[in-house]
This record gives sequence, structure tokens and C-alpha cells, in this order.
Amino acid sequence: MELLTRENIQLDIEAATKEQALAFVADLAVKRGYSADAAGVLDGLKERESQLSTSLMSGIAIPHTRHASVQDPAVLVVRLASSVDWTDDNVHVLIAMLVPDGGDNTTHLQLLAQVSRALIEDDVQRAVIEGTADEIFSELAGRLN
Repeated sequence: MELLTRENIQLDIEAATKEQALAFVADLAVKRGYSADAAGVLDGLKERESQLSTSLMSGIAIPHTRHASVQDPAVLVVRLASSVDWTDDNVHVLIAMLVPDGGDNTTHLQLLAQVSRALIEDDVQRAVIEGTADEIFSELAGRLN
């Protein structure tokens, strides 16, 4: 299964809270076949957020989890219709990373590094903040897959 597909990018999603945004990510993970357990994915994402906010910059957050309910690694991009409070920032773009639990931590750390490096680039930031799904895919796919 591919790490990032065009279908993993969802735009103008309605969410009033951080929890609703994370729940959408968890449901999308199930819909896309990366997990069969939305509640498990949501629990993993919330557990990670309870440790330290994943909000980065410019309204972008990178929620992530290593969880037993995840079957295949995935990157899901969700741009919200409006910003939500994300502990220490207002966030309207989520670049979520899901990795199966078990084994070494290499895949998880590599994904975090790849996404973080990509977000340093102005073209990538512009695409995820205001671009079309095709533009987002074009900017991220070569850097992640």
C-alpha cells in the first residue's frame, strides 16, 4: 500500500475541535484501508498529543502515532475549512502519520524527518495551506514515497 495517495488528501473538512479533526483522520485511515479500528487510531493520536502538541508553524500540525491498530504506514493530509484550537496554536492543516506498532522505530522516525524537511520548503508550505489536492500531492509525494 502506498504511503501517500491523492485520495489520502482531504480538503475543506468541517471540524470544530482538535478532537473532531483527529477523529476525521482516524476515520479516513479506516476508509483508506490503513487500519480497521478508528477508535484505536484516535486513541493513539490523542495519546501522542497529550505528551506534547504536534503543532508546528503556519497553522500546520503533524499528529502521529505508532499503534497496533495501524496495519500499513500512511500519510494523510487534512485541510480544515476553518482553524481549530490546537493547544498552543490555531491549526487548519494536519499532516498525519500513522505507523504500525512493533519492530523498530525507524519507519516512524523517517516519516517525521521527511515531513519536517518537506515543510521547511516554501513551495510545500504554500501547497498544503492553499493549494489544490493535486498540488499538495505533487509537492509531497516525491518527498515521501
